Amino acid sequence: MLIADFIGRSLFFQNPSIGDLGYFTKLLMGQILLHWAFSAVVLCAAIHIKSAIPGIVIGIVLGLNIIGTIASALESIVSDTNLSSYLLVNTIVTIMDFNHTADVMHVAGVAIIFLLLFSIVAVKYKMKEDLR
Repeated sequence: MLIADFIGRSLFFQNPSIGDLGYFTKLLMGQILLHWAFSAVVLCAAIHIKSAIPGIVIGIVLGLNIIGTIASALESIVSDTNLSSYLLVNTIVTIMDFNHTADVMHVAGVAIIFLLLFSIVAVKYKMKEDLR
């Protein structure tokens, strides 16, 4: 990620510097948290789905954010709330300004909740499976 950022800044902006170190650190930590949470979701799905084909389909559905897109579309038709922004993949693909504390708290909250929730679900399921 760092190398791609460096190359992109060099080619398109003629400015290969990383910029403000505090902003960059918040951005990097936010992305690491979000992607760890996504890996916990995929791990939980893989544990629950034992065969390969449905697991691949679920991975594609999660990766393409089909659930988030449908939820956002239904939400925009039905009401003016923005609850779908709290879905994990919607948070990953949304552009956030990490100089705003609200965006940092949103990313951290969504990532930590999904990480804890799906890790606990996977561990509980695996413990039940081992007891059988």
